Amino acid sequence: MIDLEQKKKAKEFTEFLKDKGYEKGYAQIFWTTLLTDVFGEENVSEFIGFED
Repeated sequence: MIDLEQKKKAKEFTEFLKDKGYEKGYAQIFWTTLLTDVFGEENVSEFIGFED
């Protein structure tokens, strides 16, 4: 992913999460969306896990 595209995706990401409220309730959505949409990672579930 080129730098300009990544910056655009990062801005879209922050707008998506803006005013979502309860931070811990969005932790999985935050990391999954950040890694896939902003950093272009595929198969995030293979290397990230969520614990309570």
